[in-house]
Amino acid sequence: MNLSVKLTAVERDTAVVTLDGELDVSNLALLDAVLLPLPGRGVRNLVVDAARLRFCDVCGWRTLESTDDILAASGGSLAIASPPPELRRLAEMMRELSSPADLPIKMYDSVDHALEETSGDLSRPYR
Repeated sequence: MNLSVKLTAVERDTAVVTLDGELDVSNLALLDAVLLPLPGRGVRNLVVDAARLRFCDVCGWRTLESTDDILAASGGSLAIASPPPELRRLAEMMRELSSPADLPIKMYDSVDHALEETSGDLSRPYR
C-alpha cells in the first residue's frame, strides 16, 4: 500500500505531518523515519493532517499513539486534524480497549483548529 508523508515546520516546537494514502504495517517504517526524530529536534507539538488518509490499520494507530506518548513526556502532544470517519471509528474502538488512564489522541476538524488548540496563538498560520 502507498503512503506519502510530508513534514511542515510551523513553529520552532510545532510541526504538521500530512499523510496521503494508506497507513498499515507494510509502511510503518516510513512514518517512523519521519516521526521518531522530531522530539530530538525540539518538536513538542505535532498535528497529523489525515484529510487524505484513506486507510489506517491498528498498527498505524498504535504508531500514532506511541508518538503521542513520547511527545507527552516532554509536555507536548499529537493531534489529528481532518480525520476521515473510518479513522474516527478506529480511534473509538481502540479507546474501548485502552485503560481508563490512557488519554485519547485529540481530533480536530481542521489543521488550523488543531494548531490553535495545541500550540496556542501562532504568529503564522499553517497553509
